[in-house]
Amino acid sequence: QQTLTIRRIDSGIPVENLLVSYQIESADPPRIVLEKAQFSMMDGILSLAPAIIDPAAAHTDVLVHVNNIDLGTFFNLIQINGLTGSGHLDGQIPVRLEDNQVMIRKGRLAAAAPGVLRFQSEKASQLLATAGEEMNLLLQAVQDFHYTELSLDLDKSATHGLIAKLSLLGNNPAVKDGQVFRLNINLESDIDKILQTINQGYSLSHEILRNAFRRH
Repeated sequence: QQTLTIRRIDSGIPVENLLVSYQIESADPPRIVLEKAQFSMMDGILSLAPAIIDPAAAHTDVLVHVNNIDLGTFFNLIQINGLTGSGHLDGQIPVRLEDNQVMIRKGRLAAAAPGVLRFQSEKASQLLATAGEEMNLLLQAVQDFHYTELSLDLDKSATHGLIAKLSLLGNNPAVKDGQVFRLNINLESDIDKILQTINQGYSLSHEILRNAFRRH
């Protein structure tokens, strides 16, 4: 059994307190039996489910467990202009790494408790001036939206960018006497840079393993 610990890696997205525990399996070629991998990110903990990593395989599937990441930090990281929030997210993200691509199928994060989401941007302000009554109410509501439910569905294939769907249930106390709204919002963001960082780290470790096995 081998254990790797790293205090901090920062290639634009800080990763701290990395702990990886694994064994090298005597196969042809040798494979990595990943027993435990976890690290701190966005004020929470991300961990990988146990997995077999075959350096000769065409792809690798990993399941990322997300525990208690900060919603505000997450929104800041994916850089959606004008979007902020309070609360924490849990969930899991199935990831496939293949041909220098990161793919996600049916990833889901959800808020652990009620919180507040705010969307205030120049574009939203312009829409308020021209939108119809119903859209006007929704745009006003999301400027200070007190949610009781919040979830984020993530999907990404090799042929299209990330599809991120934000679902909310809650209200703005100052809009329609606090009327409850159910909102579904498709987000356009720079979250792909997170996926690219994951892929760069995987590609590097993959090549190191290939070379190490080739020497032995």
